[in-house]
Amino acid sequence: MQAAGDEGYTGPTTVTSCPISDVPSNVAAKEKLTQGAEFSLAFIPDSDELADPVAAALLLAPYASVMKETGGNYVLAGSAAMAASVPDQSAMEFSLSRAKTVRSLLAEYGVDPQKLQCVGLGHEPHSRRNADQDNNRVCYIVDADGALADEFLTIRLRG
Repeated sequence: MQAAGDEGYTGPTTVTSCPISDVPSNVAAKEKLTQGAEFSLAFIPDSDELADPVAAALLLAPYASVMKETGGNYVLAGSAAMAASVPDQSAMEFSLSRAKTVRSLLAEYGVDPQKLQCVGLGHEPHSRRNADQDNNRVCYIVDADGALADEFLTIRLRG
């Protein structure tokens, strides 16, 4: 699969990527996950395909390692940019599909998918929603015991 910056790439030209400096060590990933902090992965507009699969894999690897080590439960909350032509229910289903994409990638790293609850937020308001709609094409990964997970679970479409 080609990514932005590859020769012959025909996808979107505005893609959020993950700088290598953002890839945490396993120690940092464990601290971030145990504190209930969240991070997000970017998606191609109007797609459940990751904007930069290589960067997403690099970013997810240390988290997957920690998730396997701790055996904790996590909420994967997909989100979508606001589009007037997309009904709320469709946006929730679409964002749920994004969360399932991330769950599949984590499962490839050996994380038990039964420990990963996928939810779709659509374009419903929440505390992490960004005013810049392009920044809402994401999947949040949060500790299932945290306040943010509770917030997402009140909004969601589960899958």
